[in-house]
Amino acid sequence: MILLVAAFAGGYLAKRFGYPAALGELIVGMIIGPFALGFIEYSDTLVTFAEVGTIILLFYIGLDADMTMLRRYLLPSAMAGVLGAFLPVILGFYGSIYLGFTMGEGLFIGTVLAATSIGITVRMLSDLDRLKTKEGMTILGAGIVDDVMAIILLSFTVSFLAGEFSYIDFALVLGRTAVFWILVFVLGAYVLTRFLDKIRIETESLTLVVLALGFAGSFGSSQLGLSSAIGAFAIGLALSNMIRTPEILKNLQQIFLFFVPMFFISIGMLIDPRAFVSSLGPGLLITALAILGKVIGCGGALLLSKFSTREALVVGVGMIPRGEVGLIIASIGLASGFIDPQTYLVSVMAVSLTTIIALPVLKILIGHQTKADSHAPPMNSKLCMIKRGL
Repeated sequence: MILLVAAFAGGYLAKRFGYPAALGELIVGMIIGPFALGFIEYSDTLVTFAEVGTIILLFYIGLDADMTMLRRYLLPSAMAGVLGAFLPVILGFYGSIYLGFTMGEGLFIGTVLAATSIGITVRMLSDLDRLKTKEGMTILGAGIVDDVMAIILLSFTVSFLAGEFSYIDFALVLGRTAVFWILVFVLGAYVLTRFLDKIRIETESLTLVVLALGFAGSFGSSQLGLSSAIGAFAIGLALSNMIRTPEILKNLQQIFLFFVPMFFISIGMLIDPRAFVSSLGPGLLITALAILGKVIGCGGALLLSKFSTREALVVGVGMIPRGEVGLIIASIGLASGFIDPQTYLVSVMAVSLTTIIALPVLKILIGHQTKADSHAPPMNSKLCMIKRGL
């Protein structure tokens, strides 16, 4: 109850000031969380709600995605995703060495900076009504690529620091990733889509079937060591061309509105402003390198793909938030003993600040093209057809 009211209040106030609802939810999470007012403790139940929220968000975005635009910008997205993952790793590693961290700690800090939080980015773009644009589709594609790259880099980092690195294991990670995406698209786009278009059941029942498939994809990807949200996105994207997709999206809106704000509230609750004091200098430097890595890496790749300077800058800034992915990687490093608490705090500070900074900066770059209702999921032409009775 408190979380839903807080999410509504935060989103409403952010909208009133012309900012995305996601920013308001993030800030409210910080305020009511255990490191500030302490109204809500971070619990396993909240973790579950947050994970479901990010799965629902990415599944919805995949189902609602414009496949034609994604294909059109596939190459620039891949270039931005790869360069935007590797450059922050390099900058983070050498920046950490400069600050006096060990090579292992530097490698882990660099890995923390690799992945964009695609859940935060796509919600932010949806709030600003900019997901179905050249920049939005490029960010979406690049975010998927660098999320996969981050998982691969994490596998390499952990095995390397543990002294167990094997080229065979590394190749297996790449192989599992490729096989997963191929199977999802072959089965989803060419088998499940045709089957679901032929079966004669009411839309409500079909929505439940499709949602179950989304969670199945999420489970499958997590079992392979990939992000559970990426699996949900892959299934949604594979099923996006179903005849009744617009109706399914309409049915999913209420679930979206309930679970997705939980994800942003939970991210805010993980931010401890007091921890910034003890790690202020190193944290600010690593944060600056994290921002530069994405802006220069992603933006530079897109300039080579004949994007305008402004378009490349929008994509670069849109890729800045690290969010839950960076926090998970940092937590793995701490739990495994590869980094100490001080290194963990620096990593958390960089993750937190990149998330907070990117939202208003992207808003400024994009302008004042916000949605009438920033809490509602994106309404594309598929849903508009329903409203017009077509």
